[in-house]
Amino acid sequence: MGKKGNNNQNHTPPRRIRTQIREQELKNAPTAHRVTAQLVLPDVSITDIIHIAETLFFCLTYYVTPAVRIFLCRRHLVSPMATNYDYAGMMQILSHYNSIDRHFLYAPIFNREIGKAISARNEICHLDLTALKKNWHRNLLTWIRLCRSVGDARAASNVQTVCNRLVRGQYQHAIEENPFYCTTGTYNESSAFGLSLLLYSCLARHVGTSLRTFLVQQKRHPSSTFDVFKNLKHIIEEQKIKSDFLATGASHRSDSILLKVAMDARNHTCHGKFSRVFSRWKEYLQTWVSLLDIINAKEAAGEIQQVLNSLVVAESDIQQCRIKLPFQWRRKVQLQFSCGRLLSVQLTSILLLQQTSC
Repeated sequence: MGKKGNNNQNHTPPRRIRTQIREQELKNAPTAHRVTAQLVLPDVSITDIIHIAETLFFCLTYYVTPAVRIFLCRRHLVSPMATNYDYAGMMQILSHYNSIDRHFLYAPIFNREIGKAISARNEICHLDLTALKKNWHRNLLTWIRLCRSVGDARAASNVQTVCNRLVRGQYQHAIEENPFYCTTGTYNESSAFGLSLLLYSCLARHVGTSLRTFLVQQKRHPSSTFDVFKNLKHIIEEQKIKSDFLATGASHRSDSILLKVAMDARNHTCHGKFSRVFSRWKEYLQTWVSLLDIINAKEAAGEIQQVLNSLVVAESDIQQCRIKLPFQWRRKVQLQFSCGRLLSVQLTSILLLQQTSC
């Protein structure tokens, strides 16, 4: 009997094989019977997941957060004059009033849905790529319901459009071009939104990966996260103990100040502090360049430097920048001039900016 049982076990495929067989069966099944809950296949690259993260950050910045803010302004719970859009803080307000008044929202939703909407933001801003790969579709559907609950059908429709494109694997065409002028002086919300988007892309593509590589390879720290907040926090604590933690020669640098500004840049980008991003974006980008240069992430530092240089040119010439997400990858910077005016800039591995004179 025992031998027979062992034979049965030997004929039972391992779970990995059973999963592969099941996935093949689903591929061959009629469309009506296919299961579509897992929309990102296991072989999706980190680059594609970062594209998805950038796209979701765009939706959060341009559609979801403004929808929630407008609703709370109508309820006189948020000042319409405020220039900072802290999504996490506004969602806490929404959750509180939703729990005490079941008629607070236009379309009622449970607080657990609001919790999912908050978690969606956390996965993006903390660069939890594993969770993003698993949950991005669910997160977008949660945001669609949230936008409807606060009475913004247009925002819900926009998020749905992005969701549909991502489902079809259109990572390079999920977001339409969104122009903004890189201006100085008086606060401009459109510019602040666009600059925040660029800073987030630098975080996701370069700062997060570079800090993780630094901790794992140079400091033998078992970090498996791309979370800039978590890794910077660890580095700041270590630097207090050992001044040369980043690199030798700390006596000739101001590493503690540099790390503080680097953390401010991350926090202001991820917490909707648009007025601070608008006024300090040069300082933030230059700080990241300096930090990555110190930890010997030369290529990543050069990528961000190219972004900074091109934005400075756009600002000085009062150019209009057109952002297309997810940002297109390029191997080198290409500058095109016509009649002495900068017309377009393609930045290395970061973004596609199309600039035209105003």
